[in-house]
Amino acid sequence: KPATSQDMALTTQATLKSGWGYGIWLRAFLPANANNASISGYTMQYDPGYGRINSFGPALLLRVWDNGKECSTPLARVKWPAGLEVNARHQVSAVVQGDALYMSIAGNRLFAVSSLKGALASSGCAAAGFKEPTGDQIGFRTWGSGTAAVFEQTTLN
Repeated sequence: KPATSQDMALTTQATLKSGWGYGIWLRAFLPANANNASISGYTMQYDPGYGRINSFGPALLLRVWDNGKECSTPLARVKWPAGLEVNARHQVSAVVQGDALYMSIAGNRLFAVSSLKGALASSGCAAAGFKEPTGDQIGFRTWGSGTAAVFEQTTLN
């Protein structure tokens, strides 16, 4: 869904029903007549399998995508909040304003990225050729064919 500006505030009630997690696209850009394989933007991802590749455990990740490719290093990451049930309905909020991004889930502040440009540079993603997203679209996604997520009561300002 296109927004009216790159700056946006989004809230949604997200529920992971099953599977490998979900993502919320911010500052996304999908060219007209293109498929999802060519999207650029930021994603806030709930990844319950993140602990399989390292000792960090289930995580919420902020990642950058450029023309359908995801940078393997997150721009930011936090552990899934202790005591928060995974497959329950949670209010997710995201604010992207200027060079900053803030996110929360169920009232727990997750990311407070004061400089997206700085995070892109320090992650190594910029050096790997990933460009700063400049789109004005938002969206939702899941990973894997066995994944089901529900997004309800979504508002965008």
